[in-house]
Amino acid sequence: IDVYQFAEGAIDLLNLRMREHVRRSIEIRGFSPSDYYLVGYGGAGPMFLAGYTEGLPLKGVFTVPFASVFSAFGCTTTDVVHRYQKSLFIVIPPGSPEAMKTQIGYFINMGWEQLEQQALKDLQEEGISAEQVKLQQLAYVRYMGQLEDLEVDSPAPRLSAQGLDRLLQAFEEKYAKVYSRAAGYAQAGFQIMEIGVRATAAKPKPVIKKYALDDVNPHGGALKVKRDVYIKREWQKANLYELDKLNPGNEVRGLAVIESPTTTVLVPASKKLRVDEYKVLWLEENR
Repeated sequence: IDVYQFAEGAIDLLNLRMREHVRRSIEIRGFSPSDYYLVGYGGAGPMFLAGYTEGLPLKGVFTVPFASVFSAFGCTTTDVVHRYQKSLFIVIPPGSPEAMKTQIGYFINMGWEQLEQQALKDLQEEGISAEQVKLQQLAYVRYMGQLEDLEVDSPAPRLSAQGLDRLLQAFEEKYAKVYSRAAGYAQAGFQIMEIGVRATAAKPKPVIKKYALDDVNPHGGALKVKRDVYIKREWQKANLYELDKLNPGNEVRGLAVIESPTTTVLVPASKKLRVDEYKVLWLEENR
């Protein structure tokens, strides 16, 4: 087999597997790809961006000029998040009386209290005061006899009998999203095998600069040469652009390759790349 045909076949397989991974990762949580934007990052991410998003009904697809260090950017700007979990064994039979639900809430509240104290202690050792910390109480709930549970944000920091009812209602709403409402079976009762606390502290956020928009057509030496590109089982001519010379407002229509020292963006013939006022690079249909 021709070496280029073989290589493109390997890329097609890689794109297919990544596309299905993206789809499953969203849909298994009860959501649709149309609810999300997708950002391609890493040194290789923009090269494959068009391939693994093809056919996904996303809100939008984009990358950034600093894609190769986007992970580091995220690590330094994302809020601090600590998670703490504790095993319990709680059974909530259907039609449980209020006194029983109050007692169950008491045991869950004690567990949350222990986890919160540990979270605040750990974050204080990292130089974060208690006033900066936001705590979200979690419960891992399942229908009686099932093997898998769902993580549910508690609607209240402490549970009364009514609060426990609201927690179970939140579980059922999430369960309906993930598995469908017809799959629910409250008549079996509920189990809580684990509880948790998510502790977050905000980090300072960078100011994203907004730029004036330039012409649609790139200029100033952004277009370098034409290059032969093997795509769709044949050699085709592609325009080669320098990423650092593209300005906000510019659009690059495929077939094109956009290069920088640390990443490469492939723009197929069916797509165009638009640079917005924040220098975000949007991959869109070439209409």
